[in-house]
Amino acid sequence: MYIPKDKALPLGHDEHVRKREREGSSKRKAIYPWLLPLLLLAMLCIAASVQSINGSSQEQTQDMAIHDLGQLWDWSDELFLGGAGAAEWTLRWDVTIAAEEAERLADTIFRHEDGTPLDKTVTEDGEVISARMPAGGEAIGWYKVERQGDYDRYMLLLEAKGEQPMTLQRLLEAANRLSTLVEAHSAPYAVSMKASGYTKHGNAADTLQRLALAEEREKYKDTGTISRTLYSGQLRSGIAVAQGRTANLQLALHEDTESDARKLTIGVPLISGEF
Repeated sequence: MYIPKDKALPLGHDEHVRKREREGSSKRKAIYPWLLPLLLLAMLCIAASVQSINGSSQEQTQDMAIHDLGQLWDWSDELFLGGAGAAEWTLRWDVTIAAEEAERLADTIFRHEDGTPLDKTVTEDGEVISARMPAGGEAIGWYKVERQGDYDRYMLLLEAKGEQPMTLQRLLEAANRLSTLVEAHSAPYAVSMKASGYTKHGNAADTLQRLALAEEREKYKDTGTISRTLYSGQLRSGIAVAQGRTANLQLALHEDTESDARKLTIGVPLISGEF
């Protein structure tokens, strides 16, 4: 068969090709041992980044709640008979957590600071747990709300009913402790709070709105009852309401026409019916 001179393969061409293939294979073998550690390092960096984001988000939630609690205390001190310490306080954590972690978290919640178990009441096959703190008398409740896929949604309540005068320091310490325990189990959560008691102001709704430098979002008025939903730039929390706006402060004022007593409830970001 005729092969043109310029198309003919040079002598030793096949050996040259095999040599290049051997060199390429050697280079690939030299590269592969380095590739696996790099991939593992990249995966660890991604995991650490995700964990850092989650941790940062939880810290922001806790800082926000502590700030708003202090702010609500200051306003309440101006509004309630006997000051903020005489009001009934309720803090609520909405927690999303895997079932196994929920059991471990509940076990840590219902313990004294020295690690010994609290005297608690367990009902509904462990889905409802309650106890009272011996020092200040605050009540703690742990309630399973619903199942969401592979996770459960729980409600954690801290209630100080005014049986003993409350202090801001004691309330902050209790809130910090519970938030820290929830965070230790990497459980996403949201915090809301309310204060309730009798007010010394006939115009408590206007007074709160003035103290909070708040903008009105919604309002309701009926015989003996006033409700306002507000937004205050002095609070860090917020929730979406009608017309794409944000609210973070709500009040309900009820006047007893027979006794002239006025019951005031203030919630951040809203007053929840499940409190």
